[in-house]
Amino acid sequence: MAMGVVVLQNVWKKYGDVEAVKNLNLECKEGEFLALLGPSGCGKSSTLRMIAGLERITLGSIFIDGREVNALEPRQRDIAMAFEAYALYPHLTAYENIAFPLRVRGMREQEVDRRVREIADTLDIGNILDRLPRHLSGGQQQRISFARAMVRPARVYLMDEPLSHLDAKQRSQLRSELKRLHRFKGLTIVFVTHDQIEAMAMADRIAVMNLGVLQQVGTPLEVFNHPKNLFVANFVGEPPINLLSVTVRQEGQDILFTGDGFMIAMRDGRLAAAAAKLSTSKGVLGIRPMHIALHRESVSPHSIPGNVTLYEGLGDTAVVTVQVGGNAVRVETSPDVSVSIGERVFLQFSAAHVHLFDQDTGENLLH
Repeated sequence: MAMGVVVLQNVWKKYGDVEAVKNLNLECKEGEFLALLGPSGCGKSSTLRMIAGLERITLGSIFIDGREVNALEPRQRDIAMAFEAYALYPHLTAYENIAFPLRVRGMREQEVDRRVREIADTLDIGNILDRLPRHLSGGQQQRISFARAMVRPARVYLMDEPLSHLDAKQRSQLRSELKRLHRFKGLTIVFVTHDQIEAMAMADRIAVMNLGVLQQVGTPLEVFNHPKNLFVANFVGEPPINLLSVTVRQEGQDILFTGDGFMIAMRDGRLAAAAAKLSTSKGVLGIRPMHIALHRESVSPHSIPGNVTLYEGLGDTAVVTVQVGGNAVRVETSPDVSVSIGERVFLQFSAAHVHLFDQDTGENLLH
């Protein structure tokens, strides 16, 4: 029998008149790292708490390994949890905090010690096991919290924004360690985050939510390269995708996109098929900054002129903002590219990486 499979069928969560989660259908597979990603208030934490049994579902069913758990208390679901707050016992050492869930299950002392030291070695905290929480840094406390959640076998490990209080370096280190632990032990993890970089770096699949509704489920690359709608395209990706309002028409074999102060002609069968699906002649053209080439001279009739308004050097890359008519277009370039504010430049869009969204429905017609 599969271990650690979580299935949500037609799940709703209402708080009075507020619908926090709406008709959610989702599966976390055995051994999968599934990230629930979305802005504050999108329903991701409510979803996790319903899986945990900390919130009662309003409608629908939740199954863990084929058994409906709607009526089961959290302790009956065989899950482990780690949350944003470390919630360590202040009077217990790091060792005793980690050992606590094993002791309450009556595990033999020799086995308790073996498990505590094994997980401590994995998370690189073996040298701080004798310390009290008040003598530990935030990163060390979060490692202890992870260790306590993962020290015992469980069908599913649930994590709600566990890295949000840490600084950038600590988050990066713990992301790597958590991913390594997941792969080494084959754990099933459902991980809630509002940080798309965190989700992209760790998850096998990402479930993007907004206003209680599941928007898209896919691998990080699928969600990034093939966003299902405007919300997903705009929420996932840093620097953000460029979204330009356009009027679309076909002229011979070319598809013409006319916007505020620019016109782009592209000859691409995919775009022609997508343009034919538009409910009106209005659409939204999307292209990520990395898929725009910046030149000092016009390299083709399809080059788009504009003026540099901002240059952001980011070390291994740079982002140049170019004013094109009424649009501020971000372009990701090599840090070796040197441009001046006000300089006239020319942009070349990669037709293979352009997205076309329906202005009314937000649907990606190239998805």
